[in-house]
Amino acid sequence: MQDTHAVEGVRFTEGSLLHADRIAEENAPLVAQLESKGAIIVGKTNVPEFCAGHGRCCILSIALNNSLEHGFSGPSLLALCPF
Repeated sequence: MQDTHAVEGVRFTEGSLLHADRIAEENAPLVAQLESKGAIIVGKTNVPEFCAGHGRCCILSIALNNSLEHGFSGPSLLALCPF
């Protein structure tokens, strides 16, 4: 799931240091709908800050010095979808 959608109990940053410690209190409507159909959310992908711009770099990952989480790869997640 992209970090633009809240997943209850999971950090929800929208790629911003302003929300680095925010934990979602409830699921976003999309997440709730997917889970009601049997989906299991296993992780979240990074996004550019507030999804602004077209960059593939997440400022939060850089600030935390996490070299394994720079950028995101949405299309590769489609390989996990059974449709």
